[in-house]
Amino acid sequence: MRRGWKAGILAAGLAVPGIAAAGPALLPGEAGQTAEEARAMADRAVAYFEAHGRAVGLAEVNRGPLEFDDRDLYVFVYDLNGTCRAHARRPGQTGINLRRISDGDGNRFIEEWIRIARSPEGQGWSRYSYAHEASGRVLPKMAWIRRYDDLLIGVSAFIYPEH
Repeated sequence: MRRGWKAGILAAGLAVPGIAAAGPALLPGEAGQTAEEARAMADRAVAYFEAHGRAVGLAEVNRGPLEFDDRDLYVFVYDLNGTCRAHARRPGQTGINLRRISDGDGNRFIEEWIRIARSPEGQGWSRYSYAHEASGRVLPKMAWIRRYDDLLIGVSAFIYPEH
C-alpha cells in the first residue's frame, strides 16, 4: 500500500499538519530518475513559465500533468519567503509557508533553496533527506533550484543506495 506524503514527511522527521499527497510515486522495481532528469524537468518548467507567464505556469503545475509530475520527479514552486505557490504532487500545500521545516538531519532545505535562488547565479543544487513515498525509507535527494522572477522553481530526485 502506498504511503501518503503526510506519513512520509513524518517518517523523515518533518511535520506539516493537514497536508495530504496525491499523484504517482515510484514503485518497487521501477528505475529511479536521476538528478540530471530533475534538472531537465526544472529547466522545462522555467521555460514554460517564461513562455506562458506566471499565472498560467502556477495553475499548470498545480494541475499536475505528466510534464510536471513523472514518477519520482515533480515540480514545486515557492516564493522567496518560503510559501508554496504551486506543487505538482501536493497542490493542497499551496499557500502554506514551509520555510522553517527541516529534514531528519536538521537541514532547513527550503531556506537553502531560497539562498540558492537569491544567489548571483540564481540556480544550483541542494541536498537533503526525504521519505520515499512508495517504500517509506528516508533517502537523500538532490534538488535543482532555479529562480524565476520572485519565485524559485525546483525538482528533486532521490539518490538510491544501489545507484
